[in-house]
Amino acid sequence: MGLNNTVNMSRLRHITGNDSELARDFMHLFLAQMSFDVISLEHAVKSKDHINIRRTARKMTSTLDVFGLFDSGLITREIDSCIKENFSVTRINPLLQKLKQTLDRDRTAMLKILGSS
Repeated sequence: MGLNNTVNMSRLRHITGNDSELARDFMHLFLAQMSFDVISLEHAVKSKDHINIRRTARKMTSTLDVFGLFDSGLITREIDSCIKENFSVTRINPLLQKLKQTLDRDRTAMLKILGSS
């Protein structure tokens, strides 16, 4: 699968009214915000803070959906589900690592898109 296949821009194009400059601005903001959200999620997991794990995972899911990053969104949904179903926080650690890897791939794809537009 090519890098650009990880990003489905159709929803972002719809939201921005096909304004490519606005879409680029959103992408830059997204990249900065995702780094912060991952740190927040890691902290919540280390603290075993179920409320903030769910809050951060849900926030990330909705943002990931806007950018068509469905693989990463599936992982954040699974993290949320683990907490909802009262699984141990330790079950989330492998998901968090997988999320970080997937987001790295997504970031690379987005940077490639930003560089080509």
